[in-house]
Amino acid sequence: MRVRPNIVKNWILHNNNAPVHALLSVAHFLTSSCIMVMPQPPYSPDLIPCDFFLFQKVKLAVKGHHFESTEGTQRAVTQALNDILQVVFQ
Repeated sequence: MRVRPNIVKNWILHNNNAPVHALLSVAHFLTSSCIMVMPQPPYSPDLIPCDFFLFQKVKLAVKGHHFESTEGTQRAVTQALNDILQVVFQ
C-alpha cells in the first residue's frame, strides 16, 4: 500500500498451485482480507511450453557435466540453446 497506493483497490493475487498456497489457513486469510485470487490452471504443456520443451532440452545437454564456474555453466547452457534449431521452436 505504501509503494503503490494507486492500485490498492484493484489488484488480484495470482497464486501458483504450490501446496503452501493451497492451505486452508491461507485461503481463510485471503477471504477474510477480501483479497481476490486468480486461480492457477493445472500444469499443461500448452500453458508452459518452456517447462516441457526448452528446459528439458537444456537439462539433457548439460546432464552429467561438472562445471568449475558459473561462467562455464552459462557457456554450456548458451551453447545448448544455440544448438536448438529454429524449426524445432516452431
